[in-house]
Amino acid sequence: MRRRLFAYTLASALALTGCTPPETRPVSVPSAVAHLEVLAVAGGIGTDLPGWELRPDGTRKPLTGLRGAVAEVTVRNLTSNTALITRAVVTVRESRLLPACHATDVDLSVGAIHDVEIPDGSSPVPFTVTHERRQDVPGGGQAKVRLSVGSRTPTALPWTGVVDIVLEHDNGLKVQAGPVALVGTGSNPLFYPDGGKWVIQQPLSDRSCVAKIRAMVAEFAAIPGVTLAAELRELETAVLALDR
Repeated sequence: MRRRLFAYTLASALALTGCTPPETRPVSVPSAVAHLEVLAVAGGIGTDLPGWELRPDGTRKPLTGLRGAVAEVTVRNLTSNTALITRAVVTVRESRLLPACHATDVDLSVGAIHDVEIPDGSSPVPFTVTHERRQDVPGGGQAKVRLSVGSRTPTALPWTGVVDIVLEHDNGLKVQAGPVALVGTGSNPLFYPDGGKWVIQQPLSDRSCVAKIRAMVAEFAAIPGVTLAAELRELETAVLALDR
């Protein structure tokens, strides 16, 4: 009887105080804090991409020094130990080819190899592409993480899109960057970016491309928090000049 009374009293006391017995009390687990922070995000055209040229026999000759869209994330290590970036998970929220202003029957025998390859055809968005990598960030220091993004196979028209980037480091810690809007080069010698400017040969085969391109750039620019690649900002200026 005394044992039952003791058990009843203990249970009543725990109920009144709002406590739970030690063996069933939830354990509070602190959330993991990333060792890295994002300082800057930028987009541009890289000029040092690897790639290939298709030989007449169907084999591929390796090439270097090709151009294509690149996202660059500058990170800082908040700890005194070296951080190791092991993976980039890229979510592609917009993916398309620029509207055509010229005929697109061009040579597609040269292609760049991208860190983040966009599938051929019209893939529903959003979709995710994972890129495995190993890059150290020194303790207390900074590093630039460059990711080339582009079509898996060569295209006449430049690829363009908007991506979000998650960098995984040090056993699963994550830091997010983006969104960033990018544009590539394509293979059309009549329409391509060069040194921050656009080469657009006249006359245009389809002048409706001007309004379509301006609408696309405006759509990307309206995305909250987006960083526009310099070539996208310049593209709007270039096509606007064509319409004067």
